[in-house]
Amino acid sequence: MPTLSESPYVVTYNDKDYQRIEAIQQKEHQALNDYWAKQPELHEPAFLMQLQAALDREKIDPKQRVMHVWELAKYRLNKKFPPTLPFEERKALLLNSNEWKLWGHTNNNNAQSFELTEDNIQSEIDSMGTHMGVQIMSQYQKLEWIQMAINSEICKVYIPQ
Repeated sequence: MPTLSESPYVVTYNDKDYQRIEAIQQKEHQALNDYWAKQPELHEPAFLMQLQAALDREKIDPKQRVMHVWELAKYRLNKKFPPTLPFEERKALLLNSNEWKLWGHTNNNNAQSFELTEDNIQSEIDSMGTHMGVQIMSQYQKLEWIQMAINSEICKVYIPQ
């Protein structure tokens, strides 16, 4: 799985605190890896092709970052609401889904049902998939160590000169 982010900031800890934070990070990373390894889509050629296409786009555009779990969530939604369906049928499936209802409650910028068109339905589904991927990741990578590191003043954060 790729690195989540790269930052210009440097964080320094004392050894004991660093080991405690590192253990939390490793546990979270392992939990996400365990989740990933159990996904049946990893054996589906269509998913592997979608993932590879995303990785290829990332190589071309270094501003893009592929999050494997996000791609998995997008793939699942596209299986549930396939682009091969006629637009009206696809739209009806989408609007009656739990995913759409959740998306509406958590994202004020989502398209309203009357705004969905043949031109924007795919981008809306992809945005929903990204959001679902973020939710999945947050179940496993809670990032609790950040609050511990910042609030307990056990670290120093700075940008090197």
